[in-house]
Amino acid sequence: MGYATTLEYLRAMALLVFEETGLMPHLNPGVMTSGEIASLREASVSMGIMLESASSRLMEKGGCHHGSPDKDPAVRLETMSEAGRQKVPFTSGILIGIGETRAERIEALLALRDQHDAHGHIQEVIIQNFRAKPGTKMFDAPEPNLEDLQWTIAVARLILGPDMSIQAPPNLSYGDAARLIPAGINDWGGVSPVTPDHVNPEAPWPHLDVLTRDTAGMGKILVERLSVYPDYARDVETWLDPGFRHMSCRPRTPTAWREPRIGRRVAPRLRTIRSRNWTSPRAFWRMTISTRFSIARCPATRSRNARSCGCFTLVTARSRPSPRPPTSCAAR
Repeated sequence: MGYATTLEYLRAMALLVFEETGLMPHLNPGVMTSGEIASLREASVSMGIMLESASSRLMEKGGCHHGSPDKDPAVRLETMSEAGRQKVPFTSGILIGIGETRAERIEALLALRDQHDAHGHIQEVIIQNFRAKPGTKMFDAPEPNLEDLQWTIAVARLILGPDMSIQAPPNLSYGDAARLIPAGINDWGGVSPVTPDHVNPEAPWPHLDVLTRDTAGMGKILVERLSVYPDYARDVETWLDPGFRHMSCRPRTPTAWREPRIGRRVAPRLRTIRSRNWTSPRAFWRMTISTRFSIARCPATRSRNARSCGCFTLVTARSRPSPRPPTSCAAR
């Protein structure tokens, strides 16, 4: 297709999505060099790579990461460190149930905390549970149960503190995702109303009205967010490439994205996107439509009434619950 590397193609497609739609790309390219991170920073507002585990023991023969050099924890941590040095808002996380011990989970979470303490760039940490799949070498491996997932989320919250965003996929929680909220999560991640989970196609996304209802049942409000978190969007000079800084990403008040209030907007409207005049060649590409949801605090006597605003949902508090879920979509 005229590209020397996969990452060169990824950069071109990310720029094309931004130019054509105004959607702000989040990229998960895997292990990267310093130059590759710098190049992709110009085409995205955030990136990510799962640490999965900090245990080198899993690299040994018989371990799930044996023969996969890019899974080496030291290599992945170096990619994260370089992203931090280059001021890239970053997503990472751990995968539980792949042969690690609980002590090794804690070591991985401590490694992620060290990354954030050093560079301040970890905007969210994902706690994802392993699901066995037919046709793979771990097809008969035992899966962690819901209680094990809750334990890990609770430990992550204790280690990472109250300000870190902790996420868990709602479609991998055995139909009981709401129970992850009191364990310590505050984010559902990407939830698509129109596409399957391509990594876990056997586990469909929950319907948005079900997710909204279940979230409200735990005393929280479901709201959409961007692929770059508010704390980073407020400081665009530090965290975003100049090509993204012209967008109006700052909330009107310091707490506008955190505390829903009557008649107050929870997220700002994006102004018209001005093109950077990139000359990216048009090529076939597939864009996964998804909605990223965060969980806001919900006063006991209030619920939400959601309406679409570009790629955001605006939330106003009502005295009576409203069953209507958020309707607009963002892309990642």
